[in-house]
Amino acid sequence: MAIYQCLLSLPTDVSTKFLIFSDSKTSLKKLQQYQAGIVDVLTSHIIFYINHLLRSGIEIKFVWIPAHHEIIGHDIVDSLAKVSEEPYLPLLNPDDLKLYLQHILYIKWKTEWQQQISKLGTIKRDIQDWTRTIGKTCKNSRHIETSINRIYLGHSKVTHQHLFLRQPSPTCDNCPHSQLTIRHLIEECSIYNQQRRLLRDDNFPQNISINNVSNLYELVMSTNLSTIL
Repeated sequence: MAIYQCLLSLPTDVSTKFLIFSDSKTSLKKLQQYQAGIVDVLTSHIIFYINHLLRSGIEIKFVWIPAHHEIIGHDIVDSLAKVSEEPYLPLLNPDDLKLYLQHILYIKWKTEWQQQISKLGTIKRDIQDWTRTIGKTCKNSRHIETSINRIYLGHSKVTHQHLFLRQPSPTCDNCPHSQLTIRHLIEECSIYNQQRRLLRDDNFPQNISINNVSNLYELVMSTNLSTIL
């Protein structure tokens, strides 16, 4: 543990060459005769960090010195080290470290996603994978799943075809003076009032979100939305 602590404390911003003195001949032999998969976890951590330092241009040499038995200051340090019930730094196995890094990256990704200002960010506020949720709800129907995805994105053939044809924005044939949008079709259009009313009896939400994907599926299946989106 002392060698590991020493490696972690090296002032690499000041120098690139270091000598590390140790009176533990056993530990130094372990490092000298290291073979992957045979040694203990601590030795593996030390070897990993040494290789990391070497790749960074840091030169390290180990020097064995005789034990400091009967030297008062060193004996005090040894006695205090033996009193400690736990090592100063807890050791993590590779699987724990992987989970920890995944968690850190997830939090960083989520924070950056929620701070950005974009249309997709307003549609999807979280970074959860919607693929399984939508696919399972749509019973693996690719056609219906595509319709649901277009509802969430707010883009479809019927609402955005005018951009390719270079025509004015379309208005709803059933609702005078209402612009034809995905949100209008799902939440306002009079032609779907009956289906929407039936779904509202089951607490069909007003806002389009991943939380009401089941209701959106029922609305698409009970109307002609899948043919026009």
